Amino acid sequence: MADPFTPWPPSDQDLEWLAGLMEGEGSFWSRQGVPCLSLGMVDEDVVAKAAKLMGVSYHSFPLPSGKIRYQLEIHGRARAGRIMGTLHASMGERRQSQIEDALAFKPPDS
Repeated sequence: MADPFTPWPPSDQDLEWLAGLMEGEGSFWSRQGVPCLSLGMVDEDVVAKAAKLMGVSYHSFPLPSGKIRYQLEIHGRARAGRIMGTLHASMGERRQSQIEDALAFKPPDS
C-alpha cells in the first residue's frame, strides 16, 4: 500500500492551497509553549486533503445540526512548528502574528 501522506513540504501549488485554507479556516496558538495548529469544518474532502498534505489523520464528530465536523489538530515544534514556519510567509499579518506568537520567534528583518 502506498504511503497516504505527502512528503513535507508539498508542491508549491499544494502549499499555496494549504496556506489559503489555513488563512481562512485554520487556528495557530501555543499551549504551555508547545506550538499547535488546527483545522475544522464540515467539508470532509477539504480536511482530508489538508490532513494528507500535513501528514496527519483527522477525526469526525456530530454537530447538533446533524452535520458532521471533521477536525485535525497538530501539536509540537517538530511537526506543527515546521508547518507553521513553512506557511508563515504566505499568511496575512494577523495569521503571521499568531504563528510568531505560537513559535515565539520573530522573522528576520527584510
